[in-house]
Amino acid sequence: GRLSRLFRGAFMGRVPTDQLTLLNAVVAQLVDQLSLNAETCFISDDPVPEYWPGDPTITVTTVDVTFPEGFLAGGGVNTAAEYTGIAVNVFTRNMLDEAGHAQQITATLLTLKLQVLKALTMFDPTNDDGNNILRNLMAPERSVRIQATENNDGRAHFFSLVFTTDFDWDLS
Repeated sequence: GRLSRLFRGAFMGRVPTDQLTLLNAVVAQLVDQLSLNAETCFISDDPVPEYWPGDPTITVTTVDVTFPEGFLAGGGVNTAAEYTGIAVNVFTRNMLDEAGHAQQITATLLTLKLQVLKALTMFDPTNDDGNNILRNLMAPERSVRIQATENNDGRAHFFSLVFTTDFDWDLS
């Protein structure tokens, strides 16, 4: 399970980091691999942005985490691991008054889902010095179904993919 995953990568040239470095690396990978830009793919505190800067719009958010019990015992700040993940939330605008648009929304989002999976599955993020920062390669953990949402800019449909991103905090 998760514990064996942690130990497999724990001593393979990986360096402690912080969560912002991780989020920035994920956004950079998505921008590069999906031909997006900083306005349409960004870190957010809320999965649903206040407005739609483009189509598609992708937000990268944190998810709930756990800190493994007992990891600090004996290792102190050098073993401050976080079992965590990131959510990639992919939105496309919808025009429900057009015939057949619901099928087009689904097709568009499923195409984007495949692109995100290709970009991030087995991705090994690095810090600015080129050092690997995760305990293991990124892996998809779960997907949230396609659903509708609204913001100040109108309606959209979206899905979320959650990827594992277990890492050691740099508390030095």
